[in-house]
Amino acid sequence: MATRKSDRPLQRRLKARGRSALLSRNYTTTGDTTTYCGEEDVVAHYFLNFDDNKKRHMIGTFDDFDGVHIGEGEWADFEKSPLYARRKEANKTSYFWDRLLQITSRNALKGTLQGNSEPFKGKSAIHFMAKEPRFSRRGLSDHMLKSIRNFPENDEPLVRNVSLMPSFFEGTYYVFLQLKTVGLFNDFEEYRENRATILEFACGAAKLKMPDIQRVVGIAIDAPKYAGPSNPEDMLLMEFSDWNLERRAYYEEANKEWRFFSTPQLQMTKQTVSEFPSTSKAKTTSHKRVKVGRNDPCVCGSGRKSKKCCAR
Repeated sequence: MATRKSDRPLQRRLKARGRSALLSRNYTTTGDTTTYCGEEDVVAHYFLNFDDNKKRHMIGTFDDFDGVHIGEGEWADFEKSPLYARRKEANKTSYFWDRLLQITSRNALKGTLQGNSEPFKGKSAIHFMAKEPRFSRRGLSDHMLKSIRNFPENDEPLVRNVSLMPSFFEGTYYVFLQLKTVGLFNDFEEYRENRATILEFACGAAKLKMPDIQRVVGIAIDAPKYAGPSNPEDMLLMEFSDWNLERRAYYEEANKEWRFFSTPQLQMTKQTVSEFPSTSKAKTTSHKRVKVGRNDPCVCGSGRKSKKCCAR
């Protein structure tokens, strides 16, 4: 059996996987030892070893010890557990995020991606999207798919739906914009340019709503309920390191017409996403489509009629 010594390389490997391990031990003059056969067994040990008091996974125990040995086959046993099965089933939703990344990357390679996202020239919207861990992708995908299902069904020439979602990484947020337009633009290129501008205004409005935001990744698509088989997306990365009074005033003025995130009845929801869903949270929920007429209250919560608000 091959053994590995020194917990420091192990800690680095766990951090590289996006996990923070806690190793409680009794230091000796000869140093501490961690032995294991395969790194997959270490990951399984980490996942299955949860401290309820500190609410975190860990390696080993809180008892005094000079070394930790992780037996061979822990991952094989973990793969057969109900815990792993629930996680695998829940993660199916997260593949929506993966597909969005794949489509966007393919469009970037073809040169058809619009917005300011330049994935081959340093940081970009794709860069931050690809950093999201699996369970975060699941939460983001759940919210986006729910927004898609609940997009209002009406015959108005312009309808929009916008969501603001937190990243796993502090200070980063996502703006997800869906648009439906009929007969408002002369051609598709004019529409794409205007959609990108609307996305920019929504991202700026997010900063106005939450001043502590450091950056926003904007994603704009045609509402899938109305879009055809081809639904190109726009991506936008907006950094706020140079945020000043001038930029603030610009987006305040731009948002007077659109009123993104500024309606009095704005609804905020809190979502808790667990790496391993409990049995109670594994149940699926049904979503009803929303039918909104011109004289019905607007879905954005402004209190105004739909025809005088988002469905203008």
